[in-house]
Amino acid sequence: MEENINYQKLAYQDLMDFLSGKIQDTYFIQKYKFNTAKSYDYGAAVLDVLRYSERVYDAEFAKSVDMQESDFEPLRRGGYNVYAPKIVSALFAVAYTRKPSNRLGGDGKTESYDCQRNLGVAALWALRTLQWVSMYPVVNDALYNEYRFPRKMSDDKKMSGAIDKNVVSRLQEDIKLTEADNIRLASQAREM
Repeated sequence: MEENINYQKLAYQDLMDFLSGKIQDTYFIQKYKFNTAKSYDYGAAVLDVLRYSERVYDAEFAKSVDMQESDFEPLRRGGYNVYAPKIVSALFAVAYTRKPSNRLGGDGKTESYDCQRNLGVAALWALRTLQWVSMYPVVNDALYNEYRFPRKMSDDKKMSGAIDKNVVSRLQEDIKLTEADNIRLASQAREM
């Protein structure tokens, strides 16, 4: 018999451990993949942190998710500009697998990486989350940097707050493709 798990609380705890450095990004990514596939609440809590840059993580909020105010210290200490890019990077790793493109730039470094879309519930959640929060400048900059890795966005472009519409369009297209592939794979599994 499986005991009741509060996935919302678990997501916040995992995020705080990740942001405070108690767990590495690879472990957070594993936990995200596993728990998002089990519960809507887990993915929704991660989305909630990225969506509300001005939220006050006070005693009242902590009580609403069955935690203590002090548990949210990593969010208050780092600030949105620090923790949002870390979360975006982790979600990008859930949604995509990077493969070197074998094209070199003038400086001899890899010019870019091709992003292979991943499948599954967690990948779809990550894609949707990134698309839903891409309107926030900090998230958009981090997302642009993940797509263009290792060629990061220049500071002058970051200051302009320009949104890379190609990245958002690609996310929207990849969401549609991932939804279709997930449905196809689920039907094949039922037929077996």
